[in-house]
Amino acid sequence: MFSRKAAAGLIKPETLPPTEGAATQHSLRADLQTQDWMLLQSMSLDPSDYGWMVGVHGYEPVPTLDPMAPEELLRFTS
Repeated sequence: MFSRKAAAGLIKPETLPPTEGAATQHSLRADLQTQDWMLLQSMSLDPSDYGWMVGVHGYEPVPTLDPMAPEELLRFTS
């Protein structure tokens, strides 16, 4: 059924669930925010341990640590 819908263009990418890696990073960021609220924003935790990285404009979310595509696909396209 999924294959038929995908072939017909009926699958919208924005409706697909996130990858496990993306969900993990989101959970880490949510946990940091919860801890921050519970500790009255003392920020005693290192955000880089909770799904954030230091970017050009401050902290930026880590979208995922998973590869962008399976290794087999990357070899096929290069």
